[in-house]
Amino acid sequence: MVVNAVSSTMVQSNNILKSKVTNPITEKIEEKQESNGYAPITASLWGIKGNKQENNQPLFSIPTQTNMDFGASRPTNNPKDFPSIEADTQNGFKLSTLTTPMICPDCGRPIMTKPIFAAIKKELDETEPTKYLDVIEKHSEFLLPQEQHIVKFLRQKQDENPNITIRDIVSGEREHRLDSLEAQQYAIMDRIEALSEDLPYHERSRLTYLTVASCGMIFERNNSYAFQRSKFLEQVDNLDISSKETKAKIRAIAEELPSSMNNEDAWYVKYGGMNFNKKQPYTARDVAEKLLAPAYTNTDHVHPWNRGGYDAVSNFWLMHARCNIIKTDKPFTEWLYEDKLNRVDYIKQYLTDAQKAIDESNDSKIQEKYGLYSAKLAKTIYYETNGEVDFTEDFPLPEGYDVPVPEDNKKKKAA
Repeated sequence: MVVNAVSSTMVQSNNILKSKVTNPITEKIEEKQESNGYAPITASLWGIKGNKQENNQPLFSIPTQTNMDFGASRPTNNPKDFPSIEADTQNGFKLSTLTTPMICPDCGRPIMTKPIFAAIKKELDETEPTKYLDVIEKHSEFLLPQEQHIVKFLRQKQDENPNITIRDIVSGEREHRLDSLEAQQYAIMDRIEALSEDLPYHERSRLTYLTVASCGMIFERNNSYAFQRSKFLEQVDNLDISSKETKAKIRAIAEELPSSMNNEDAWYVKYGGMNFNKKQPYTARDVAEKLLAPAYTNTDHVHPWNRGGYDAVSNFWLMHARCNIIKTDKPFTEWLYEDKLNRVDYIKQYLTDAQKAIDESNDSKIQEKYGLYSAKLAKTIYYETNGEVDFTEDFPLPEGYDVPVPEDNKKKKAA
C-alpha cells in the first residue's frame, strides 16, 4: 500500500483535505504577566489532563480505553496494615519542595524542584517577552538536550532580529517543520501497513483502516494539527490481531512516531500552533515555560504502581517530567538495563544528593518523615534487583528495620 495515495483519496472523499497550506497564525497575542507560582504536573506539560487529550475527542471510531493516570483520584495499593510513616502520595512527596537540585536517576541531569521552577518563573514575570531567552539561558543547566538545541537556534534567530519574540520564531518555523514531520509520519505508516500483508483479511482490514484514518488526520493541516501520537498508540494497543509477534512489531514501529518530547519538528509544530487549553496560539511565555518544563520534577514509583508498587516513601523518587513519561510503567530492572552502567551511577548520586538535601533542610517534618529516605530507597532497589545493585552499606538502615516489599518481589527474594 502506498499510504499517501490511499490517504489522499480517503481524505478527499470525506471533504477533509481543503488545502495543503497551513493556516497562518495572525492573531495578535497580548503577553500575560502572571504572578502566581507555577507548578505543572506531568499531565499538563504535553497537553494531557487526567485521562483526556487536548481536544477531548477520540482520534478514530474504534473503541479505546486509556490506562494513563496522572495524579487522578485512585485507590492505593498499600495493604491495610501498611505502616503510616511509609504511606505517602505522589503529590505529597515533600522532596519536591526542597531547594537543592538533585540528579535525575534516569538521565543524570539536574532536576528543577518546585521552588527552583517558581523562582525562574518569577524571573520571567519580571522580564520583557523579547528577553525571555536571556532568562532561559541563565538557567541552561536544567535544559534537556533537545531544548538546548532549540534554544541555540532561537538565540541565533533573535541575534539577527532582537525585537522578535521566541513565539514569533517558533510560529515562523512551523510550516516547513510540518512538511518534515508529515514525511516522517507517512514513512512510519507505510512500514506498519507493510506488516499487514501476512495477516488474515479481517485483521488486515482493521490495520489498514487505522493507518488510512491516521493519514487522514495528518493531511488535515491547520493550526491545531489534530493527529495525536498517544491516541494512535492506544488504538494500536486495542487492535484485535491474533499474532502477538506481529502486534508487537506494529507497536514497536508505532513508538517511533515523532512527538514533541523527542523530535524537534514535532516540537515546533506543536508550540507554533494552538494552545487547546487557552483556546489561542501559544504565547512567548508559553514557549519559554515549555522549554523549561521537561526538566521539572515528577514523583515516580520505583516499583511501578500499575505493577503493584506501593505509595510509599521507600518507593518514591524524583525524576524529570519527560524522563518519567518516557519511562512509563516498565519493571525496574527493564528500565535499569536500558542504560545500566550510567543509571547505577545516577542512582547513587541521587541517593547522595537527596540525603544531603534532607539533612540540610530546616523543615522538622521533612527531617522526621524522610530522615532515613536514602537508606529506605537503597533497600528497595536492593530488593528490585535481587541484590545486584546494592547501596545498603553506603546508606544503611537501623538494625531490625526494613521496608515494605511488593508481593512479586517477595517471591523473587524467596526464590
